[in-house]
Amino acid sequence: MKSNKQEPAPSNYPGSEQDSGWNFTDISVEASSPDKPSLRSKIGKLVVAFADRFKEKYTDGLGKSPDDQDRCDNTSLDNLIETTLTPQQRHEARVTADRLARAIARGKGISSERLAKRVAAMEQSVRDYTIKQTLALSQNKYARDPDELNVKVGFFKDMTINRVTEFMTNHRLFPENYDGLAETTASFLEKLPYLPMSVDEAPYAYFVNGSLNDEKVSKQVKSELEKRGSELDVSTISQDIIIDNFRSESRDTENLADFVKGLKNIGCDIASNDIFIKDCIDSSVVDDFHPNTIPLQDNLYRAGLINDDNIGRLYDRLIKDCSEYSSARNMHGLSLSLCPDSEVTRYWRQFRRTSRVGITSPSDCGITTESHTRSFRCLLDCVDQVHDNSDFGKYFRNGIPGQQYYDRLQGSPLLTNDDKVRKFVSCLGDMPLTPEIYSILGQSQVKALDMYKEWNEKGAPNTFLGLADQYYFTDIDSLISLSRKADSFLSEYPLADLAGRSRIINAYVQGKDAILGKEYFADLVLYNCDADYVFGAAVDNEKLEKIHQHLDTLSRFNLFDGDRARMVNYAVLADRFGSASQLFDELAGVDELDETTQDSLNIVLRTCNRYDIRTVEELENYRAVVAERATSDLVSDDVRDACGAISFIMLPDLDGYDLSCFDLNALGHRHIFSPDDVATINLYRQISPTNFGLEYDGWLDKYLPADESKKEEIYNGKATERLLQTIASSPLCVPVEDESGVAKITKIEGAVSDLINKLHHYIIDDWNKSLIDLGATGEGIEHLTIEEDSPDGAVDVVKLTGAPFKMLSHTIYGRYLHPDIFRALINDPGIWNTAQGSATISTSCIDEKHYSNYLRAGSDEASRVLLGFNRIQPGGIVAMAPNDGYLRGSLKLEMGGVLFTTCDELMRKFDQVKHLHDRFYRYNEVGLSRISSEPGARNGRLQPSHIIVHGSSTDDINENSKKFARYFGVPITLIDDEAYRKKYNVEPD
Repeated sequence: MKSNKQEPAPSNYPGSEQDSGWNFTDISVEASSPDKPSLRSKIGKLVVAFADRFKEKYTDGLGKSPDDQDRCDNTSLDNLIETTLTPQQRHEARVTADRLARAIARGKGISSERLAKRVAAMEQSVRDYTIKQTLALSQNKYARDPDELNVKVGFFKDMTINRVTEFMTNHRLFPENYDGLAETTASFLEKLPYLPMSVDEAPYAYFVNGSLNDEKVSKQVKSELEKRGSELDVSTISQDIIIDNFRSESRDTENLADFVKGLKNIGCDIASNDIFIKDCIDSSVVDDFHPNTIPLQDNLYRAGLINDDNIGRLYDRLIKDCSEYSSARNMHGLSLSLCPDSEVTRYWRQFRRTSRVGITSPSDCGITTESHTRSFRCLLDCVDQVHDNSDFGKYFRNGIPGQQYYDRLQGSPLLTNDDKVRKFVSCLGDMPLTPEIYSILGQSQVKALDMYKEWNEKGAPNTFLGLADQYYFTDIDSLISLSRKADSFLSEYPLADLAGRSRIINAYVQGKDAILGKEYFADLVLYNCDADYVFGAAVDNEKLEKIHQHLDTLSRFNLFDGDRARMVNYAVLADRFGSASQLFDELAGVDELDETTQDSLNIVLRTCNRYDIRTVEELENYRAVVAERATSDLVSDDVRDACGAISFIMLPDLDGYDLSCFDLNALGHRHIFSPDDVATINLYRQISPTNFGLEYDGWLDKYLPADESKKEEIYNGKATERLLQTIASSPLCVPVEDESGVAKITKIEGAVSDLINKLHHYIIDDWNKSLIDLGATGEGIEHLTIEEDSPDGAVDVVKLTGAPFKMLSHTIYGRYLHPDIFRALINDPGIWNTAQGSATISTSCIDEKHYSNYLRAGSDEASRVLLGFNRIQPGGIVAMAPNDGYLRGSLKLEMGGVLFTTCDELMRKFDQVKHLHDRFYRYNEVGLSRISSEPGARNGRLQPSHIIVHGSSTDDINENSKKFARYFGVPITLIDDEAYRKKYNVEPD
């Protein structure tokens, strides 16, 4: 460290003598004239008297009298003052230091400024000891207790030592050397456990680091601490002073490096201390905002605290402390930029492992995380499920697995025997790929690993592992056959969800798609629901042909607003139990259905024909038939039957939507509920099975008694009686007639269905009004045209530079389902309208304050395409949540945290919860139906309204975005992020 030294101020006296200035009634920077002997004489006479008073006042060791000199080491500041300065100079130095320390401590600005000028005018040696004495007094006599410090000013900044060193630095008053500062430095170090001051505070650079790195003074500091019986608190230094202050961002580390080097000079090597090693790993969390680096480690490495001598120990600690299974959040790790030439860093840089998302390596992100190191334990747990492997860190030395680890694996049947290949495949969800492990594997295991690698190349390793989990196979040949079938299936239905789809995959390979009908088969693939049963072993080709006929019959009617795929899946499910088959046979002879009967048929299909409608006559009198049949359930002694009946009467629907999916509070503030709507909401809440002693068992998919001691009431009619009383007391329990003249039972019938339809229409209308109008003009919006001379055609651009907006964005990027799909789409945007297998599209709503909150993980701005939607068809929103709801395109609503609400309200809720999620997953989700009957829909697919690009110039528009804009014939919306950040004071992600 460079010592901070000040050249002596030029003397105002011949012979370099200066006025002692002991009379503080009139302090002036001007020195007395040398031709005033009377003043000099006066000073000489009064010095002795003042010195006696001074000795009485200072008895704490800092101001010992000359009689005590022989009891002081020749390193003490007091001894140096006594032996170096004249009596007059000693007096001047001590009094000035006392007054200056006191003035700074008490915040007396005028006095301290005058004193600073006096110090600057002193003779060099006097000035040096005055400065050092001021430091000593600020650490002792004028040191402030913690409860006196002003937190508003800054806890540490308000400390006297900090005030004094900052003052001295600002006034360019520096000690000539560090002699005499050993005691002051030792006192500073002793107080660190109570006042752990950051190394960026003034005392370190001013004198602490200099003292510790001075060869002579550092020995004196060490001796002083030993004399006092003081040991440095390594825990405080490690955590409070170093780690807590250097963990958040990359910082200058010069002061830290000097401090750590100085501590080593007095026998405290922080870098080798076990406490520091542990603290370092505990605080080395991979941060969302720095996904490819750990700022703490970068700072420590530049400061010399992480080095070739301790990097292996840090890896050992990571392996030991982070061996338990945990979530991806708060993942600990070590940066590969640390000690790049060390053996352990080179090992982990080339390390690879299998996972459900593919083969990964620390090199992918530049960090070795606990997920990488823990893969060794995962394999050990698979191989040996008898012993506890929590101490698997003992198999590592300096961060590298030793031969003892591989000896544990050697000869394991799971890794070598042909009949264990199925269990081995389960290990591929997290297994190290090292040469030593590969050499242990048997032939079948090697083939299974090769298959995993093939699926990894396609970007779908999880598909392979999922299939292996679902199928029972005993040998490698069966697994190879399964892999080929799934590969063939995905080539035709690339968007398909393969989870639990073994029957439909087998049916495709066996050619049964032709028997059912190619289009109907594709409709079944679209929705991942139980309709796959139709390809089970119990269903022969003759049955498939019969189902084909039924689907042809139902296709003649405009069911589900023309959504044939939904109709096909519902029809197959309704046909499953046989009761609907007779109805479908009769419908073959019917040419046309009136609207009411058609609606009834929709309900029959949607509810899997719960009340056994078998004939067209029963279908045409659906309400009356259901009223009769539901009544018997409604008065059943088993309250579960009664709850099911009233729920069906109010909401004859199995789509998974009910009133709990709607933000009723926010919608209520819009004043859209009628008195009947309010009564519907209240009754539906009151008839919940949980109000009658039941609780839902998700595993069994049914309600069971919540309290065994009270279950008798559930079955003896008492709970049913309470339910009936609840229904009877509702304002809805009155007879009514609808417009057709067909009598309803009461207003209760279909009340929830009607309310849900009303809410859907209101919400979609609200979203259509809220989403951006691309034709709008005005402040903050510009309309441009680019590439007018291009043979591919010009592209319209709507540039947003501050105008408020809301839009739905769907990201097409490198991890879009799997790389094959991404590459195919980028090559030919028309794939959007032909690829089969998914019924929904996940989008995120962005606005002027959340313009970049959409899927980011794995998204490369240079190649990605953002599809924008600003027009939603009736029924087009299938789900929404203020976070990632992990929407699945099933018949039933499957989405976490679903909450239908208005556009503004969703964004308000998103703003409240976004900070709870990782930076790369900080977005909301609005699920749209991929199927569209809107004019202009190609092949019945939803079309984007525009292409979204972020940038300040049209040069920021990538070629893929232009290609998609031209294919769909839509403009590009260019969002100037910087303009929105400034206008709306948005913090950049």
